[in-house]
Amino acid sequence: PALMAADILIYHATHVPVGEDQKQHLELTRDIAAKFNHDYGVDFFPLTEPVIEGAATRVMSLRDGSKKMSKSDPSPASRINLTDDADTIAKKFRKAKTDPDALPSEAEGLKDRPEARNLVNIYAALSDQTIDQVLAEVGGQQFGTFKPALAELAVSKMGPITAEMQRLMADEPEIDRILAQTFGLKPIEAAKLRATCEALERHAPGTPEFAQILREEVPYEDRKALGDAMWSVALADGARDDDEEIQLLAIETALGLSDADMTAARDKALNAL
Repeated sequence: PALMAADILIYHATHVPVGEDQKQHLELTRDIAAKFNHDYGVDFFPLTEPVIEGAATRVMSLRDGSKKMSKSDPSPASRINLTDDADTIAKKFRKAKTDPDALPSEAEGLKDRPEARNLVNIYAALSDQTIDQVLAEVGGQQFGTFKPALAELAVSKMGPITAEMQRLMADEPEIDRILAQTFGLKPIEAAKLRATCEALERHAPGTPEFAQILREEVPYEDRKALGDAMWSVALADGARDDDEEIQLLAIETALGLSDADMTAARDKALNAL
């Protein structure tokens, strides 16, 4: 939330498009702006207004329509990543959780059907239509017909974004140049930093492989900062501040330990007691 506020304030944004779940973060931005203006007797920062538009103002998990789609969900099938290729996007939509009933012809028919409502919302947002317009088109269809159409639509809209991201990520010399310029690194140091980040991305946090890379390649202060960042992201995604699983993950990351390491350490401590 603090970083989001900084990004908004530095550009003096007056309006920011957000989903419903991000509105509370925008309130923090407004509070910071108001306090700064009041404390210094200036009208320097505008009080940014949220712009919440479209059918999918809150995109839910593809595996549970009652939960928000989140990058912290342990199941990759629950979300669409901008780095997913066309086959992966299509597969996730085809396997999205649904119910056995056909799609209704009116929005009222989506009540108490969270998975159906979520997929219709996504279709409406991607096709730039209202919910009613979508249901007028697909009402009566079974999900066996609707989900492939949604997958095709999603691929057509997101495919170009994914392709551009892949093009940028493949330009390693340019990435190294930006890293070197941003962090004041030598070219060889920037290349090592990029390689470490790429290695970490290939493994899930808490796994032995992830922990080993952290211990061997990342200094303690940087590991601690990464753990704190994971904690902040989890809270922003709706985790409780007393969530022991997230707390342990942040500690593991800071210490460069895996889930198994933490379990062994805990068991040893309990035995000692």
